[in-house]
Amino acid sequence: MSPIPVPVPSAGTPAIADAADASRAEQRRLLWAYGLGDTGTGMAATQLGFYLFVFYTGVAGLPVCRPGWPGWC
Repeated sequence: MSPIPVPVPSAGTPAIADAADASRAEQRRLLWAYGLGDTGTGMAATQLGFYLFVFYTGVAGLPVCRPGWPGWC
């Protein structure tokens, strides 16, 4: 099995070793990349929480304040 080739930056474009070394535009692009990468997991967690709330109130019969704000009811 042959090893997977690793891309090496060319001599004209230095690699960013740390976010503190990046320019303002590169930092913004990095933040957008992290934000977009977290969108899928955030949507999945929100969807799960929404359907659990509907299950707890509609099927399990808990009062609305119980699953929405634990400890307030």
